[in-house]
Amino acid sequence: MKTHRMAGMTLSVLMFIGMVGCGQKKEDAPDYRAEAEALYQSCAAKEDCYLCGNNSAEYWEHLGENNVGIVSLNNFQMMPVLINRYDDAGKLIEENTGCLESRRFTGDEDGFLVDLRMDADRGIADAELTFNKDQQLRLESTVQHLCEEHFRELVAELYGNPYGVGIVSLESARVYPFKEHIIAFQAGDYSIHCDLREEDRDGNPLKMSIYVVYTPLRYGSD
Repeated sequence: MKTHRMAGMTLSVLMFIGMVGCGQKKEDAPDYRAEAEALYQSCAAKEDCYLCGNNSAEYWEHLGENNVGIVSLNNFQMMPVLINRYDDAGKLIEENTGCLESRRFTGDEDGFLVDLRMDADRGIADAELTFNKDQQLRLESTVQHLCEEHFRELVAELYGNPYGVGIVSLESARVYPFKEHIIAFQAGDYSIHCDLREEDRDGNPLKMSIYVVYTPLRYGSD
């Protein structure tokens, strides 16, 4: 009788553990590629695309420079990280600044917030990112800011669980989404390290530390 009672207790404990585990399991990541199929017809015209058009949005005048930016993938508000400096004629300024720079960026409509510290002379920057409403990627908003070519390019990067913020290479006009479990990647001449610091109870990102390092090839071009 004792053996049967112990077996019953063990089974009850295992069932309880299984129920707790199920309660804590994250929901499956959305199928963004399938969702995108219904959105291609809504892409922006070439002239209105943030990556290849002539939009006058704040900070996008830096497009074409060898720098990166932290960008909302929902509304394409962007904070540039201007490690390389250029004059009004677009020529690289090859001299030290002799100072450190601290800046804060706050997106509209409760978008992401960034506190940035940059040492341009050393080619490094670090930032603390608060996601706010840019936790989640909303493709129905994204598609309004990209032409079909650049929208397809972005969608090709959407595997796993991407967030609503990423890095844009201003030189190549290419976007790299931050993604769950991806802690480092290369964006043009820049090495990006991202460390998720805080999540909410549902596993959505709240805060992230970002490190940006200018790392051009040492010898020639690839």
